[in-house]
Amino acid sequence: MKSMNKAKSKKCGISFLGSTIVGERGQVVIPKELREENRIRPGDRVIFLGTWRGPIILIRSDLLNKFLVHISKRVEKLKKTIA
Repeated sequence: MKSMNKAKSKKCGISFLGSTIVGERGQVVIPKELREENRIRPGDRVIFLGTWRGPIILIRSDLLNKFLVHISKRVEKLKKTIA
């Protein structure tokens, strides 16, 4: 893995968190520092989001689920407000 210096772009808020190599079978290793910082543990389910040509976002499925529940509650409130 390359450096975890978290170089951050001021324009878009994107941080460089490291790099890895895709193995022969398409597997990647999430860098240790990134796993620790984001509490990704063996057995955790992660989800890849993005477009077919990039960028790709990796998120723990439990966090995505919490986010989607929060958003759906906000949408329901909004629907009631504009109905």
